[in-house]
Amino acid sequence: MATVRTRAATTLTDILFDKSGVGLCLVAPDGTVVRANAEWLRSTGFTDEQVIGENIIELFPSTR
Repeated sequence: MATVRTRAATTLTDILFDKSGVGLCLVAPDGTVVRANAEWLRSTGFTDEQVIGENIIELFPSTR
């Protein structure tokens, strides 16, 4: 039963993250981009392939 709830929670999280009208980017404590939604990618001009696994500071050096 716990596995079913975990899957449901993950699905709900995915929906909220991906369908938000706001740009969202999830960054790990070390600065690595873990996830970005379509709105964030659209607003920054990046693609998933360009950002996932990259350091956020290196992507936006002027924000240091």
